[in-house]
Amino acid sequence: MVTQAYHRVSRELLAQGREELACGEVRPASGKGWAAAVQMVKSVAERRGWERENEAALFNAVSHLVSETGDDDIRRLFSVITATLLL
Repeated sequence: MVTQAYHRVSRELLAQGREELACGEVRPASGKGWAAAVQMVKSVAERRGWERENEAALFNAVSHLVSETGDDDIRRLFSVITATLLL
């Protein structure tokens, strides 16, 4: 199932990011963190039948998740991860 593949890849990226961070490789580690977050959002979007094929669709999925859960930290943290890559 596609959802499980997104989830598996997310976990692998997180593990790689943690290793890079432990070695002091902050920039590639942050990239892995962002990619892992994207994979998890794609997993949830796929499960719910939401679009997930571009950046705008991912931000819409995050907005849907915030609406469903009432937890604005989801949006805030996804935005923080995204902004980290722009530095």
